[in-house]
Amino acid sequence: MTNSEAPPEASIEERFRIVHDHLDLVDRTLDELASELETELEAVLEDTPVDIEYDIDTGSFQAALSIEHVVSRLNERLEPPLFARVEDDAETIRIGDIRRLYEIDPETLAVEEGHTTSIAEPGQRPALKDIIRQLQQTDEQRVGVPESAVIELCTYAGCSREDVRDELQRLRDQGEIYSPKQGYVRLV
Repeated sequence: MTNSEAPPEASIEERFRIVHDHLDLVDRTLDELASELETELEAVLEDTPVDIEYDIDTGSFQAALSIEHVVSRLNERLEPPLFARVEDDAETIRIGDIRRLYEIDPETLAVEEGHTTSIAEPGQRPALKDIIRQLQQTDEQRVGVPESAVIELCTYAGCSREDVRDELQRLRDQGEIYSPKQGYVRLV
């Protein structure tokens, strides 16, 4: 008989201690496994914050990560006009043609073939505020326009991501747009 097995004549207290010791060992082992899985996932997802827990009811590990962060990472890898966005249920990610996902007038994004547009130049397309305005028309909950959508639409139209980010910051600095929540923008 091993020292973890209680003799049949063991007291209730002794049997409880043995069960508690087993549960403690299982808990420590699951914590170690969760930590190892978290490290593995963060490496695969390139440092995306991940929280891993063991669900005793299902007997499985559950990984929680920010859906907005996942969508942002997807959009960095998708080639235009493909774009990912979080649906209104806040659980579903939809990938599709960015012009159809956001019901954007194609003329807003029209640029000459092979022409790289600088959005800071007056009179050039796309006009960043026009894109934000069009996107706001589909923003029924008034949470703002995903900044990633603005960047992707402008990238699709031929602007560099860096130029779009700089222009968004300039508009913020001038008080023409604001961020109602992290990662979203609205016109003032």
